Amino acid sequence: KDSTTRQRSSAVHSRYPHSAMEAAERRTFSMAAELEHLRQFMRERFHSEPEAASFIGGPSGPDAVLSFEELARALRLSGYGRSAEPLFERFGHTPLPGETGVGVVVRDLLRDCGLPREQLSAGSGLVRPFPEHLASSRAADAEQPFGGMQE
Repeated sequence: KDSTTRQRSSAVHSRYPHSAMEAAERRTFSMAAELEHLRQFMRERFHSEPEAASFIGGPSGPDAVLSFEELARALRLSGYGRSAEPLFERFGHTPLPGETGVGVVVRDLLRDCGLPREQLSAGSGLVRPFPEHLASSRAADAEQPFGGMQE
């Protein structure tokens, strides 16, 4: 009876650490995929880190510390189509000023996204000019009243 109990216990202990390791590997892979998606989204949506920081962090920019609700709202408004939960889980470790709980520092969220650190200018050659073939339709649209209706 004692040896049977030890065998079962040994089997259970050997099985659970393996499952825990697999679960940790899945979380790591999932987080890596989330971070890569965030990086890709940021590079497609924003031209520079200051632009992204201003949009997501508001007036405080890169120094803003966002609660979960603030982060979720900022990402949603920017067009990010995924849940903010995994990102908050990864980056939400900074105490919120004057409140209980933790938040995400915008600078940490944007780190390693691959965005240029400086605001780009038209003379830098990195900003794409407006396509010439669309310029005439753009000018015609500007002459139309709002909504394109004639008065």
